[in-house]
Amino acid sequence: MPTILHYGLTDDDMRKVEEIQLDFDLVEAGCATDVMALYAELAIIDPTAFPADEVEALAEFYREVDPMNERAIITGPAEGFEGISCVDVVPEFFDEGYDRTIAVMRRLKETKRDIDISRRITNSILILKLIGGNPGITTAELSRRTELSERTVRRYIRSLQAAMILIDYENRGWRLVMDPRELVFEKAGGADE
Repeated sequence: MPTILHYGLTDDDMRKVEEIQLDFDLVEAGCATDVMALYAELAIIDPTAFPADEVEALAEFYREVDPMNERAIITGPAEGFEGISCVDVVPEFFDEGYDRTIAVMRRLKETKRDIDISRRITNSILILKLIGGNPGITTAELSRRTELSERTVRRYIRSLQAAMILIDYENRGWRLVMDPRELVFEKAGGADE
């Protein structure tokens, strides 16, 4: 179940958030620093509840970690959040007629997609590292060390092979045909040039 963090919302705002027809855990940030320190798939923030210097710090935080695997909805006018892809400034969020359920659902879906992409990249790199460091490693051993099913491991290997990573299956184990670092040097014209 996703977590939605909120800060600075009025009782009326909270009632409207609780009416959103989705399953989520709602967590209140006790202070401005909690907004940056606590992980949640989505944060709903009223910037008028922050002192001006804390609004600037929050904008800088989101700018530094953008893009990231969480989203924020800023429910009031706030300078400094322009151009940050993980933050939406939506002053009309609590207006009557605004579809908060769709807005929250869309942002949670974006977060889920980003987490899934990060997980896939991480798994691909881990499998490549294990094969490179353990020539002849079996699918079963890769499965055990990555905590993925053997079928999923094979799917990752096929994806790596499709990306022109030279992985070969020989004598019941996987090995790199060429160290991927050599491919980089080869394409760059060699390390000594």
